Amino acid sequence: MINTDSPVKFGIVVPNWNGEAFLAQCLSAAFLSARRTHWPFEVVVVDDGSTDRSVEIIRRQFPRVILHARAENRGFAETVNEGVAAARGRLIVLLNNDVVIREDFCATLLEHFDRDARLFGVTAKTVQWDGSQPNYVKMDAVWARGDFRLVYSDPPEPTPTHFLQGGACAFVREHFLELGGLATFYAPAYWEDFDLSWQAWAHGWRNLYEPRSPALHLGKASFRQLGNNEWLAQLNARNHWLFTWANLADPHLMADHCARLPFRVAGALLHGGGTELRSFFRAARRIREVMQSRRRRAGLRTVSDTAILKAVDTAQSKWSG
Repeated sequence: MINTDSPVKFGIVVPNWNGEAFLAQCLSAAFLSARRTHWPFEVVVVDDGSTDRSVEIIRRQFPRVILHARAENRGFAETVNEGVAAARGRLIVLLNNDVVIREDFCATLLEHFDRDARLFGVTAKTVQWDGSQPNYVKMDAVWARGDFRLVYSDPPEPTPTHFLQGGACAFVREHFLELGGLATFYAPAYWEDFDLSWQAWAHGWRNLYEPRSPALHLGKASFRQLGNNEWLAQLNARNHWLFTWANLADPHLMADHCARLPFRVAGALLHGGGTELRSFFRAARRIREVMQSRRRRAGLRTVSDTAILKAVDTAQSKWSG
């Protein structure tokens, strides 16, 4: 039995859906890394309506886990939001269920928060489970062709970054709640972590990339159960549109985006760009939710898009495609 009255410095939150194949490895590594900090902690798992043995595994093998088991699947954002709301402590370590962290992972990420009062979050580097190839490195945004475009780099030392990876990062719980958590209109997943990261910069906070304790990541393990590669590509493209419409605020950047929009749509029609075209119309169906979010965010913004873009050095970055 966990003493819920005891002080907690940080919580580890793991959203889970049908992760029985890798969940035990994730949680075992999480407890080992958390204990190495020598700080009081807790581990919260929110199961998002799994139909496999995930809940049984948690209850049998990990009695210290604070488990929230949902009856139905509601998507990544709502699952994370519930876990962060339920957790205690000033700091949250957020892990995908298919991530296995090193013993020094928690300490390496969390040490930055005592040094920088403006820090919102720290994101980790992840590599494939066989350790051969990077899975996630430093991801940033540049403005090009009327849109936010992703670029990447892999510096050896901690450095400012635009985006946190939701599958392996840490952040200030109070700031997360102040921003309203992850936006649910990206459901079932993708870009909601980038969206939150951009909001943090717009609010005057900053994010950091920490490459010195990389985690092993299977990558899209749960979401591959929902659809094939084409479905995932369309989902990613749709949510890219939603990210742009939800966050773009600078008038001259908005004018550039709107001026180029008809040509992008026409080009997709003429040249068979089915993924971009379908993703655009699917994003348009959620425009009401996006506009509601924009109105709420307007009162939180203190930093312009242009200033955010300039805040991170992307001179050595490569285009992500």
